[in-house]
Amino acid sequence: MGIALVIAGCGVAVTGLRADFKRHLQGREEKRKIVTAFGIFGFLARAFVFAMIGVFLLFAAINSRSSEAKGFAGALGVIQHQPYGSVLLGITAAGLLAFGLYGIGEAAYRRISPP
Repeated sequence: MGIALVIAGCGVAVTGLRADFKRHLQGREEKRKIVTAFGIFGFLARAFVFAMIGVFLLFAAINSRSSEAKGFAGALGVIQHQPYGSVLLGITAAGLLAFGLYGIGEAAYRRISPP
C-alpha cells in the first residue's frame, strides 16, 4: 500500500506539472491562468502529502511497527515538527487550499463537450 501511495503521489505531481486540465477551461485568459496556477500548486501539495503517507506506510511495514503508519493528520503533524515546520505546514496548507480553489474554478469554467 505504501508503494502505491508513493506512485500515486508521483502521478498526481506529473498531472499537476503537465497541467493538461487547462485545455478544458473556458473564459477569459486571466481567469484560466489563475485557475491553472491554483491547480498546479494544489496538485503538487496533494502529491507531497500522498507521497509522505506512502513513505510512512513503507517504514511501518519494513520495521514491522504499525504505530509508525500515519494518515493525513499524522503526515501533517510530522511536517509541523520539522525544522521550519510551521513554514512547511503553511506552504502545504496553502497548497491544499489552492487545490480547493482550483476545484471551485474548474466547476465554474470547465467546458463539457457532449459525446
